[in-house]
Amino acid sequence: MTSRRRRRSISALSLLSGVVVAFAAAVPGVAFGDEVRDDAWWFDELGVADAHEITRGYGVTIGVLDSGVDATHPDLEGSIDAGWSSWPGGEDGLNDTIGHGTAMASFLVGHGHGPGNGDGILGIAPEARIISAGIAPNGLVTELGESTFSDDDLREGALWLADNGADVILTAIGGSFSNETEAVFDEIVDERNIPIIAGVGNEANGDIAVREPASWDFMVAVSGSGPGDTAWDGSVTGHGVMLAAPGAEMDLARPGGGYERGDGGTSAASAIVAGTVALMKAQWPDMGRKEIAWRLFRTADKQTDDTPDYVFGSGIVNPYKALTAEVPPIPDYPDLDVNPEPNPIQPSSGDESPDSSDEAAVVSASGGVPLWWFAAGGGTLALAAGVSLLALRRKKRAASVGLNGTIPSQRTPWADSIAQDSPYPPP
Repeated sequence: MTSRRRRRSISALSLLSGVVVAFAAAVPGVAFGDEVRDDAWWFDELGVADAHEITRGYGVTIGVLDSGVDATHPDLEGSIDAGWSSWPGGEDGLNDTIGHGTAMASFLVGHGHGPGNGDGILGIAPEARIISAGIAPNGLVTELGESTFSDDDLREGALWLADNGADVILTAIGGSFSNETEAVFDEIVDERNIPIIAGVGNEANGDIAVREPASWDFMVAVSGSGPGDTAWDGSVTGHGVMLAAPGAEMDLARPGGGYERGDGGTSAASAIVAGTVALMKAQWPDMGRKEIAWRLFRTADKQTDDTPDYVFGSGIVNPYKALTAEVPPIPDYPDLDVNPEPNPIQPSSGDESPDSSDEAAVVSASGGVPLWWFAAGGGTLALAAGVSLLALRRKKRAASVGLNGTIPSQRTPWADSIAQDSPYPPP
């Protein structure tokens, strides 16, 4: 019998390290189409196939604020919509020169390829669509660790996605940004009711604390986990981590149709959480960001009894439980329905996503919550005057950072009465 395994030509993943990257450098290596599917430990451990029995994300649009997305990759073809770009030649968000956005898109809406779509990456929400906003044309950082995109680019890209139909926004990049940009993100989340998911940062990139925009108190800030529900040692830890998801030992889609094997970092982790939100929006199209966050946090698989948990936050995301579990009401928000009846968007006749008819594409597989995210608006506590992110990056990371909570909170504390209702009270 002729083997389906075919070697692909893969170029090295050219990601530069620095304080603005939430994507860990991948280890160069060859991945085969069927091996990519077979080696997706995170898909099996999260029980994504069980979640796909309920919904695969049909009718949801995910805004990806990143380096652009290669819409011609066989695992993504037909699922990516042209959007916006901050630079000439960005092809409305469809020109990805560094590969970061393409890799994130595969975790979100990858539908595989080949016979029955059985090869390649199957994402969390393969029937959702992506609209791309490209803001990083030449890598995410310079050799000095400075962003290649401007504060204005981040802000304008987020606004464009919010204005053009994004139901959830993923921004798996970060750094240090202006109060104006924070206010725009706050308005998108709080006023427009659009969840924004961000990675907390990677130690290899010089991050020593949860960085912006993940540190802003209205965001869903995601750390990285590894196989067997372990902590990924490359992830930033500290007060502000709200949820965890897989970020280690993964196959990453590359522009041009190939793959790279390595650590996706907190970027991949935040993409997996954003994909889970897409499933929830497909199940409950009218569900608001507060209810979504509450269900995410209350259904996460808690990893430790320590409170607060500066490594996993509320726990590792559980897509199936997020779609099915009965959760308690949100304290002080009794009017918000966190357990509504499903009301999924139904495809019209002949209106199917690229892989919705391929049953073989479905791979067989066998809390507590912080209340900071529910504050209406709010901002971060200012860092000490005159201290820049670059200066912080140069400081030696304290060996005691982690569960002992030596990293100070960057979130606005709630009143004591609210903190008492939370298993993860702010300091």
